[in-house]
Amino acid sequence: MPPAQQESLSRATAQGANPPPPLRVSVVIPAYNEEESLPGTLAALSGEREGLRAAGVEVARVVVGNNNSADATAAVAAAGGAEVAFCARRGYGGACWAAL
Repeated sequence: MPPAQQESLSRATAQGANPPPPLRVSVVIPAYNEEESLPGTLAALSGEREGLRAAGVEVARVVVGNNNSADATAAVAAAGGAEVAFCARRGYGGACWAAL
């Protein structure tokens, strides 16, 4: 959040006004055979949630677009707390669309 906006929000809150509701976002992660790198990505995202919340952003959901992986990408994503959307057709765009 820009400093001027944060200052304005702080003043409004101090004067008794309710802060605006957080901006809710979905994080889409396209993945093809990412079982080794996905745990680090999900952990990093989890570690950023508090900072995002402080900036007025709430991560409503994390969706991994599993792009017909031949490894354990889907299982790793689910174990990491993400939703998994399957896409049989390979390609970055297809994985993103499946996750939406």
